[in-house]
Amino acid sequence: MRYAIDSSKIRAELGWKPKYRNFTEGLMATIDWYRANESWWRPAKEATEAKYAQTGQ
Repeated sequence: MRYAIDSSKIRAELGWKPKYRNFTEGLMATIDWYRANESWWRPAKEATEAKYAQTGQ
C-alpha cells in the first residue's frame, strides 16, 4: 500500500514549499531533530509506556 499527500491546497493558499525534496535527507534531518530534542518527547513516551504497562500491554 502506498501513502501520498496532495499538497496542492497548502501550496496554493499559503505558498508552502517542502524543505526537503530528497526523502533520505528529510528523514535524516528528522532523526537528528529527535536526537537533539529528547527532553521534548521523552516524557510523553514514558507516560505512554507506563499506561500500557498498567493495562498489561
